[in-house]
Amino acid sequence: MHFQFIDHNSELCHAAKRLIRSHAAKEKNLGRTIVRPSRSKILKQRRELATVFPFSVPSPRSTSSPESEQDLGPVVSRQIGDGLSVLSLMATLSSEPRELVQKAVSLFGRVHYLPELCKAFEPHKGPPSMWFQLALEDEAYFHVFVAMSAVSFNDVPMEEDDPMLAVRHLNKTFFLTNQRLSRDDAVSNASIAVVVMMAQYERQRERYIKGLNHLDGLQRMVEMRGGISQLARDEPSLCQKILRLDLDYALYLGTDTRFTTTDAVDACGVWSLPRNNFANEHERGTADLGQSTQLSVELQYLAGDITHLAWLLNDVNAGCRPALTTRAFHGTLLPIGYRLVKFSPLGASKSVCLLENAVHLGLVAFILPFMYRFDGKVPDIPLLSQLIRSAIQENLSTDKDKDTQEILLWILLVGAASVFKQPVDEWIVPLGCQLMRSLHLHNWEAVSQAMENYPWIDLYHNEICQNLFTKQSFCDGVLTAPGFGDEMASLNLPLHTLSYT
Repeated sequence: MHFQFIDHNSELCHAAKRLIRSHAAKEKNLGRTIVRPSRSKILKQRRELATVFPFSVPSPRSTSSPESEQDLGPVVSRQIGDGLSVLSLMATLSSEPRELVQKAVSLFGRVHYLPELCKAFEPHKGPPSMWFQLALEDEAYFHVFVAMSAVSFNDVPMEEDDPMLAVRHLNKTFFLTNQRLSRDDAVSNASIAVVVMMAQYERQRERYIKGLNHLDGLQRMVEMRGGISQLARDEPSLCQKILRLDLDYALYLGTDTRFTTTDAVDACGVWSLPRNNFANEHERGTADLGQSTQLSVELQYLAGDITHLAWLLNDVNAGCRPALTTRAFHGTLLPIGYRLVKFSPLGASKSVCLLENAVHLGLVAFILPFMYRFDGKVPDIPLLSQLIRSAIQENLSTDKDKDTQEILLWILLVGAASVFKQPVDEWIVPLGCQLMRSLHLHNWEAVSQAMENYPWIDLYHNEICQNLFTKQSFCDGVLTAPGFGDEMASLNLPLHTLSYT
């Protein structure tokens, strides 16, 4: 048989070339069935994935004022394709992590708070934030973003090891970040944002001690940028995230914050709600905690500010005020959190006044639902749970005053909505029922009315606490039990031994 090379440049017709290729492939593909994917199915999947990005992506710019950020318009048109997969970074991912990142990206376009709290806030408008933009442009940030998505949206239990997908991308982040720290852009916005996300990753996995290394690095990077005040002027959004992270770690570990209350007030002042916005547009009672003579002046001011902030949210939910921006609300909440930690870190020696100690813990429990994690869940702080339980028992053993019992009931209910975990903390319901009976609050309407003069968000606290107590207490006759003192003795609540530093 005569063999010769085929000259494709010769004047062979298309049919002849096709016949030659088919003949050459017969031996290799003999007996095989070639299955090709449906082109229509691929196009359909691309159309579905393209809906993840209903907007264009702006180029990153540094901002120094809220107005300048709002003015940023989209400058990069959205490309044709399956949304994120057209990006060079996304092209390296298989279908599973790509779906995780798409879910995480969609999260940036909405409020992270619990559903009961979201109604008071405006939906996100305008171009995406820098925290979204960096996931598309910075490789180190992108990898930690994928790792965070893998542990957040797969609901990986805390006691289990990190999934391999997260570990692989986290290792890439460490490698790229170590390279960057030796270059001129070691303290750029992108570099700081990567370290913030790594610290948030450890917080998401409840490995706060390990995350302290990242927090130490952040503090040094901030100093190299001229301090937190200078960073607040250069990049307010980045500064606010750092302060929030500092507060998150301080609350969980029971330590003082690294930055001062003055730093928080100065950095968040441009975003915070004006103090006169706390005035109510409809009739309410007085803020009992803000006028309690049993509390120090500093704690009275704190309690009054938090109470009026809660009333403001209730006014918005009732339609008396326009919805709030999350940035303005968070800019108001952060300084309050710093003031609470400054008054007394959770792990520090407590005030001589038992009631003041309990009120302080109740105020911390109140702000906790707004200190959400990346997956939108309320963080678990075992130290705060133990401290509140001990403080309630200590006050009940020394003071049976009606006003004190009403304050303790508020602390118990606020803790039930944010700190205590069911069914582990089964002591909450019987103790709450005894306090209600002692205060002659025989139905939930009476309880809700009594809570109006304290920090209390109707849509959130009423729903959670009413479901908890009506299901187990008002229906089983607990409120008609014997005397309050006898019942308290029968509860036999163990007092946790705590070592304060």
